[in-house]
Amino acid sequence: MNLLLIDAKKNIRDLLIKKLFPMGITLYHISSMEIEKVLHFISDNQIKLLILDLDLGPKEGLQLLLTIGTLPIKPIRTIISSLTDKKIIMPLISCGIAGYFLKPFTEEKGLPGLISILSEIENKNELRKFHRVSPAENEENRVFLRLAGNSRLIPGTVLNISAGGAAISCSEELPDEMMKQGDFVQKIQIKLGKQDLILSGDVVFKKGNVFAITFKKCSEEDLFAVSKYIFTRISETV
Repeated sequence: MNLLLIDAKKNIRDLLIKKLFPMGITLYHISSMEIEKVLHFISDNQIKLLILDLDLGPKEGLQLLLTIGTLPIKPIRTIISSLTDKKIIMPLISCGIAGYFLKPFTEEKGLPGLISILSEIENKNELRKFHRVSPAENEENRVFLRLAGNSRLIPGTVLNISAGGAAISCSEELPDEMMKQGDFVQKIQIKLGKQDLILSGDVVFKKGNVFAITFKKCSEEDLFAVSKYIFTRISETV
């Protein structure tokens, strides 16, 4: 499921990145309320839910929401704001928003309501898919892993990564006695762009020098760093 966050402050962005990406929900962000730009983005990325931080432009935000409300296929619209003036809120409610979350928007206040809306609109027959990205050609991309029974570090690179796992190419083939499908890899050191990560997980695929893992027993801090890396990469394309 794809969500679009518009013009939100860093603390709100970070909270949603941290909580939504590991759930298999992709979060995009744009800082513009320009109607044509937002409409194209909604269409191109199959946005199911829109989250608008209203504080920086209530008039522009209202016009944007009214325009989106005329689309034949439109995303569910929600608002995060500190505005409590009924003259502002009532027109918004009348244009069909699904939720109005007052700031501060936190893990305890606001986020549960948003996740509840997501669960209502989610297609139960549609499997969540983690958004995978490949590292940019010009960014640092190094991997070192140590396997059970092998004292040396094996270098490699990340082929692609998501909030749920990664595909990695090593500098040499990995025989079954070193690694096989179903094994747990306890420590993979990854330098990806500006992120230094220590990850672990179950091997779900291996062929030659390439293997894929699903993340398991990773720290919340490292998983957040992975999600933020993906968020930054896909935001660059906006």
